[in-house]
Amino acid sequence: MVGGIPARADDGPAAQAVAAQAVAALRAPLRQAWEEASQALTDGDLPRATGQLRQARQQLAASLSDVRLADARQEATLLIAADRLGEQLDAYLDALGGLAALARQRPPTGAAPVRFHRDYAGALQNGLRSMAAIVLAGLFWLWSGWTDGDMMLLVLAPYCSLLATAGDPPAGARAFVRGVLYAVPAAWVCAFGVLPHLDGFALLAVALAVFWLPGILATSSPRTMLGGLAYLVAFNTLTAADNPMQYSMQAFANHAVAWVLATCFALLCFQVILPRHPGRDIARLRRVIRDDALALLRGKRLADAGWQQRQQHRVAQLGALLKGRPARLADALAQSLAALRVGLETQRIQRLLASRALPPQAQHLAQQGLDRLARGGAPASRRSLHARRAARLLAGQLDPAGPRRPAVQKAMAAFADIHWLIHGHAAYFDAHPFEEPPHAE
Repeated sequence: MVGGIPARADDGPAAQAVAAQAVAALRAPLRQAWEEASQALTDGDLPRATGQLRQARQQLAASLSDVRLADARQEATLLIAADRLGEQLDAYLDALGGLAALARQRPPTGAAPVRFHRDYAGALQNGLRSMAAIVLAGLFWLWSGWTDGDMMLLVLAPYCSLLATAGDPPAGARAFVRGVLYAVPAAWVCAFGVLPHLDGFALLAVALAVFWLPGILATSSPRTMLGGLAYLVAFNTLTAADNPMQYSMQAFANHAVAWVLATCFALLCFQVILPRHPGRDIARLRRVIRDDALALLRGKRLADAGWQQRQQHRVAQLGALLKGRPARLADALAQSLAALRVGLETQRIQRLLASRALPPQAQHLAQQGLDRLARGGAPASRRSLHARRAARLLAGQLDPAGPRRPAVQKAMAAFADIHWLIHGHAAYFDAHPFEEPPHAE
């Protein structure tokens, strides 16, 4: 859930209705601001759209400064939902800022680096697989004494790299084989049946465009994109249009055999030699997303921006791997986003403690709650009870906090969110004892 009310099983319909009404009151001005910003973008007025959203963000923060509900749990629910709405506004503002930066003549200085997930286990498997394919192809080249075998290796190496990151490498390899098999006769007809009768660049461009058209159309569809790519590259290489044009049936036959053998070796590599198992990749990504969130609960200190960027990249990769399985995609994304939220709320509490923004008693309770979450080897769902207890104790510190009440509200809501998220996805967080991810950054 993003930008709404967190799901809670411990509230009755009346309490949930109160929280829903409070969130609806917050969302109404935000919806109006977004509609006005959307109209400004339609009119091409980027600064006005940015100003509308920035003003809405400030109004949202101001409306939360004096939030007081009779039930502390309802107040925590409202604060969590409002915080997620604010994060969406911040994301939109960042996107608009990026669009504005593209229009500048010089890029902004001091840009922060973006951190990506690095799957070392998958990279090692890809490297070993590609090495095995190239070694086998090289041995075949040496055994056959083929003088043009180097072309086979030149084609095989980049194809192994392209297929390594594909969602279904064997299917991609089969598409490469089909594309090359279509390209060989097309290139033969073009090179030896059409080009000898042409003179001038204009006729050459028209003739080549006729043969390019099927490949271009194939690349416009995700289902046939890899086959179309293989067709276009193989066709252009085999046709070898030059000035002056040289016609050699022997060279054409050697290069055609090299292309076909290279794609066949790639298919053999991904289907027989260290075949890739998408299920294992999915399980590894889900485990790393969860374990990195639980590492923060264990007290591990990580840079806020870098940790969030890596987690978001992992969630995006998980969505790409599961895009063909919508039923599993919904569950996996819900669990992964819950892990992301747990980490973000933990970092929020850590920042509050580091800034000393809480009153002394609330500071002690929040630190005690974090310490208890990090302690022991109990399953995450059991340790999350410490977060619920910390939220309840902090709720008792709201009224005595005085001007520091907003900081106590944030800490209370963060602990409550941690408990609700872990409790709502207990099977995911308790799948096995916590382990540090050894092959991922």
